[in-house]
Amino acid sequence: MLHSEFIDNAVAFRRLRGEWDDLWMRSGSPVAADRSETTELTLEHFATVKSFRALIVRRGAELVAGLPFVIERHPLWGNVARTIANPSNPMSQWMVTAESDRTQLFPVIFESLRNQHIRVLNLDWARLDCTNSVALKSWAKNTQLDFFAKQRFEVAMIQVPATHESLLQNISKNHRSKLQRWQKKLGEQGALTFHTYESANGDDVLAAIEEAFAVEASSWKATSGSVMLHSESELSYWRSWARSLQAANFLRVYILRLDNQAIAFDFGYLVGRTYTSVKVSYVETLKNLGVGHLRDWYLLQHFIETKTSDLIDTVGPTNESHAKWPMHTRSVGKITVSTGNWRSNMAVFFASGLNQLKSSIVQRGS
Repeated sequence: MLHSEFIDNAVAFRRLRGEWDDLWMRSGSPVAADRSETTELTLEHFATVKSFRALIVRRGAELVAGLPFVIERHPLWGNVARTIANPSNPMSQWMVTAESDRTQLFPVIFESLRNQHIRVLNLDWARLDCTNSVALKSWAKNTQLDFFAKQRFEVAMIQVPATHESLLQNISKNHRSKLQRWQKKLGEQGALTFHTYESANGDDVLAAIEEAFAVEASSWKATSGSVMLHSESELSYWRSWARSLQAANFLRVYILRLDNQAIAFDFGYLVGRTYTSVKVSYVETLKNLGVGHLRDWYLLQHFIETKTSDLIDTVGPTNESHAKWPMHTRSVGKITVSTGNWRSNMAVFFASGLNQLKSSIVQRGS
């Protein structure tokens, strides 16, 4: 028998940590950001703790689904539940055990939302093509709940070839020539080396994180506002999250050095066979020497040699550098769902209409 519970404060959510992380493992999600400690850290550093809620569903005593969110008050629609994910650290929005029947879970979840006077559910930075999103769209249509999904961008999923030979076959001759030329030019300036750091490296991996902060501060991100050092709160968050990943044995940091000076990095986590690349950057003055491309080249070679990963999730929008490697994409966007009354349906209808109007204006402008 399925039944739901509402967690209405961060302290009560913290008590669920063991059960929540067990649910994460049983969901099969490769997204380490879905773990309870990530939500706790996000609330601590960014979100309004007073508006935090978590909806959980149990089958008997067993936890089978969980949805953390914050409540926002809309002047027209009333209470809106918004997931806590953000673009630099997206979560999967909710977790469901792999074997659960979602058509049985969704009625319980949405009845619970209605009982809490929540009119609309916003799942932002959601994976539009994942099992939960596809199942929700189908169920909402069958139950006549208004559903609207807006794509934000496509995320590159770089495939790690089985062998070095296969890697070479999967990249263009032109790009291979550029990699060789960049390596030669940098080699003339000093020793070019690639370094890997894992959770087991202890203080060394945390020191590598600090090197990554310094590299990012010297990149274009320093002026764009997306640098990790942008504020003390953000810096504290990333440091705390890195320690959390290290404790779980997921943390990975990869640094490209020139004469022992860090010039490019990739910071992320490895869960199962999927490496999620959360932050990347390089020294801006060396951009024309392809240090970002070389970092990716060495990273792919590392995974081929160690046979530890089959896939690199790049998290952000697909760009030209991703297209140099064998890849496919996944879709990220915002899902808005009515919880089932006229005001809720009106909110979703308005969101859909506003998006169509904006698209029409953009098309006319172009």
